[in-house]
Amino acid sequence: MRAIAITIVCTAVLLALPLFVIPPGALAAQYQSWGSLERTEAALAGLSAMALFRDAGINWPEWPLQLAGCAIVLATLWLRRRDWNDRNLRLQFLGFVLVFCVVFNHRAERQSAVIALTGAIIWYLASPRSAWRTLLFAIVYVLVAVTGSAVVPDVIKQILSAEIRFTIPLTILWLVMLGELTLRRNYRVLVAEVD
Repeated sequence: MRAIAITIVCTAVLLALPLFVIPPGALAAQYQSWGSLERTEAALAGLSAMALFRDAGINWPEWPLQLAGCAIVLATLWLRRRDWNDRNLRLQFLGFVLVFCVVFNHRAERQSAVIALTGAIIWYLASPRSAWRTLLFAIVYVLVAVTGSAVVPDVIKQILSAEIRFTIPLTILWLVMLGELTLRRNYRVLVAEVD
């Protein structure tokens, strides 16, 4: 209860802090403007996983999918809490979260690829080496980074839609990361010391 009270008081103080420099009417107008901007922004899907749902004809609001994604991230963290001492697991989870931040961002765009690819690189380097993982990483990297550059002719960019070059590979990568984090366990053999 104390933590909740402190949070409420701190939030109220932060919301009222601008009153030191602007009058209450101007602050209320600013918050109202931000609210209307947020309602407009909430209808956008960008190059996110929500855009894939919208393209499939499912016109849900974005926030339930974003909330489900957040719940999945938190559930994954809770599920692997006993393995949290493993540095590679923490790095894989960091990569997972970075890709999540782009895949479930309603304003995701080509420039967001830096964040997602950083997550992909961290995940790849922290994971055990395997041919399928290397192939997946290479495909995602080529589709997301290389096809978005000036190296690739515009004709190819027009053939490959933004979803094929950005959204779909990152969503598949995020689902693979999710599968690895939830299904694969780090089994450690405990060796007892013998005197």
